[in-house]
Amino acid sequence: MSEQGHCLICGNPLNHKQVAFCCKKCSQIAYERKKRDEEREEKKQLKEEAAKRKLRKKPKVTFNMVLQGMKETGLSYGEYVARYVKEDV
Repeated sequence: MSEQGHCLICGNPLNHKQVAFCCKKCSQIAYERKKRDEEREEKKQLKEEAAKRKLRKKPKVTFNMVLQGMKETGLSYGEYVARYVKEDV
């Protein structure tokens, strides 16, 4: 019978029943590598999402900023905060 190829981990020849790995040990090594790579990718994505959230943060609104906005718009404190400050948060 002709060989289909070689083991993806150790390079040993495969027989007609084997597809990618020559033994359970090589299969387990491949599984662990894949799992490790998936965990790394997940951590990378979480870091990227955290960085995006950090960039999206609005500057904090100070009380003086609210007072100035109240004077400019003629609104009460409650009206101003309801209309403008809560939209930014």
